[in-house]
Formats: sequence, structure tokens, C-alpha cells
Amino acid sequence: MGEGTKPPPRLGAPIRIVAVAGLAILTGGALLGLTLVLGTGAAPQPGSASASGVPTASALLADVQPPRPPSPSGTASAAPLHRVGERLAIAGRAAHTVLRVEEWGAPSGSGRRGLAVRVEVEALRNQTSFDFQNYQVQDGAGGIFSAQSPGKQPALAYGDLRLGDKEVGWVTFAVPLEGPYVLSIRTSLGNGLDDITRVALEPIQPSSPDPTPAPRPKPTAPTTLANYGYPPTIDSTYFSGFGGALPGSSVSEVRGDWSEPKVTCSGTTARDAAFWVGIEDTTGHYLQQLGTLAVCDGTGPPTYNAWYEMFPVAPVPIDMAIHPGDRMTASVSVRGSTWRLSMTNRTTGATFTINKQRSAKAVIALWIAEAPSTSTSDVGNHVLPLADYGTVTFSRCSAVVDGSSRTLTDRSWAHFRFDMVTTNGAAKAVTSSASADGTSFRSSWRHS
Repeated sequence: MGEGTKPPPRLGAPIRIVAVAGLAILTGGALLGLTLVLGTGAAPQPGSASASGVPTASALLADVQPPRPPSPSGTASAAPLHRVGERLAIAGRAAHTVLRVEEWGAPSGSGRRGLAVRVEVEALRNQTSFDFQNYQVQDGAGGIFSAQSPGKQPALAYGDLRLGDKEVGWVTFAVPLEGPYVLSIRTSLGNGLDDITRVALEPIQPSSPDPTPAPRPKPTAPTTLANYGYPPTIDSTYFSGFGGALPGSSVSEVRGDWSEPKVTCSGTTARDAAFWVGIEDTTGHYLQQLGTLAVCDGTGPPTYNAWYEMFPVAPVPIDMAIHPGDRMTASVSVRGSTWRLSMTNRTTGATFTINKQRSAKAVIALWIAEAPSTSTSDVGNHVLPLADYGTVTFSRCSAVVDGSSRTLTDRSWAHFRFDMVTTNGAAKAVTSSASADGTSFRSSWRHS
């Protein structure tokens, strides 16, 4: 396996851009690292990409701005009303079909009713984006109501579709008790122009139960291929740790523990080290992760932070104090389109949990010690010097695959070890073999 396709650009911090240096191809898949909005240092100057190829924050910000919700503009009001069940092909970009409208639960706000709208989105070209925030409901009095999250499952979230792909899900609203109700669908046409398509939400059907996913059959193992065709060890310029996957199956949870190592800072060169768990798809488009970061900024003692990231959305700092020796537990799980990211500092008792909505495949489980990077535009070539963290031990590592819990070395799925090396092949961080019970391993720093 080697480094391959360049990742999409990421938002750098206004005070320091820290990113992973690139992708690693795994039988047609890709492994991404993180971009942290953490650390200290000189602020990048605004503008477009610099001569060194490192995008500035202002240049990248345009790529990750959330879509604007549809508004009750004059154009929207003048648009004709369409019917439930009508396939609406919009500007050669996507076809939207409202499949069903029904009552949904009892919203917490008084004087409101829940309304669930089942929508099918079909891509009419490659790289077609969809987002539940592009739907709003207008009532007879002219009030505008945005989609609620969480809502009826399986929910329509957001993502990108290839030509011919379809995504079906529910968009849920809390609306006044009296209708009529009209759904507005916003489609960006570029150059600041939007198309607003309107659908009359009638008839409103009784509430139906959320479906219970049927058990998936276990895939037949390719017994003629060792480790399901995956390489057992992988050299990487930025990863040390373990990953796991099972062809044809989904990872619904990954969890692990580690004790925050004490970092030694020396000299005036910035050095960083990150420790995290996460779940990625096979395309490199989506990675859900959280963990800790140790930063040597070249001017003083190290600082320690916590963060989470729903790549390619910008990472978010977690308000949690981190100190050397703190015992951390982290997990990432997914049910339908709801992702749950949790972390506990078992030394201080501090906890963090957040639910995020996203439609993304969950294929690769990861437990990683990482050397971040200043760029993702030149794969693997802008890796920061790795901070001396001595040795970090990941323990109680497990993943749930197709409903079954698996350890790092469980033979019922593929597992692979990352060793961090320089471009010349010298060891930067060495990953030990997994323990006898398959639940722990060590990553040891060798040099920056």
C-alpha cells in the first residue's frame, strides 16, 4: 500500500494550521488524518493559497461554509406548487421526490406538531451535494420552519452523490398546528443564484414506526486471501497504530483507552503529536474522530488539548482539560445517520458527548498516534516534526462490526499495523504487536 489520492482541502485554524499529510490507499480505500484548530503560533495571512502550497484559512473557509437555507423570497412565493410523489428534476443537478408526509411524535415546544417528510434525492451529475438544511416548511401564515435534528429515522443528513446515486431519508419539522404547509427545496445554481422549488405537503398520513434494520448476512470470507487481502503492516509518514476492516461490512463502533503521554519539547521547531480513535469510509471523503493533541510551539513547555472532527468539516476544540498521565477513554459510534462521539477523562471525571448527523459509510476502524502536517495539498510531504511522547499505550481497544465485537487481532476481520517512518524509511514511531488478548498495543517515539 502506498500514499495516493490527494485529500480535499481542510479549514486551517486562524492561529495555526495543523493537518495530516495525506492519504494511504487500502485496497481501493483511503485513510485520512485530522486537521486541528488548536495550538499556538503566528497567524497565517489572509488570501489564497501561498507559494508553498499551504492553503490559508480564508481560502479554505469558502469550501466549508454551511449551505444557506431557503428563504421565503419573492421568487419562492411565485414558484408553482408541486405534488407529493412528483419527481422534480432541478437544473440538471438533482431530482427531488417527496415520497410521503406524516405526523411525527410530539415536539417539545407547546402548540406545535411534528411533521416528517420522506424525500428521495437522485444525482443527475457527479459530485451532487445534498443537505437536510436545504429544506424548510412554510405555513399558511407565512412562517418559516427549519428542519429539526434528531428526527424520524432514517434521517436524511448531508453528503455527496455520484451520477445516478440516490439517497432516501426523512426530514422532520416542528410546525404550527394549522396548515396548509408547503415544503421549499433550495438548490444552489452558482454565482449566488438559487432555485426554490415548492411542494404542497398533503395529504398528511398517520405516523409510521421507524423501521428496525434487518440483520445483515455475514459475508463469506475470502479464505484464499490472508488477512482478507489487506497488508498486515503498513509504512506511513504520519500514522502509528492499528486499523481494521471487513470487506462488505460496516463498523458501527470503535473505542479505546490511552494515558496521555508526557511530551518533551526541545529547540525552536514546532513539534506535535495526536492520539485518537475514529471510523472512516473507503473513499477518504468522510472520517469521524476525536482525541487529544500535544503541541510544542518552539517557545515553551508543551500544551495539551482535546478535539473532535467530522472531516471534511473543520475540527472543533473540546472544552476539557488534558494533562500528562490523564487516563482517556474515547468512542465513535453510528446508528443510521446519527454519529455519536464521546470522550471521558477518567482522571478528572470530565466527559464529552455530541451527536452529529451524516450519511456516510463506516468501514475502517482506527486507533492512531499521529504526526500532524501543515498541508494536505501535497500528500505526505509537509509532515510536522513528531513531538517526543516517549511511549503511549492504547488499551481496551475494540470495534463492533455487523453487530459483533472484535479485538485488534480477531481473525474474523482484517487488521493492519501502521509504523511511522520518514520518507527515507527511518523509524519515527514504532508500533508494537497487539497483546495476547488483542486489546492493546504500544506506540513508541524514535525521532522527529
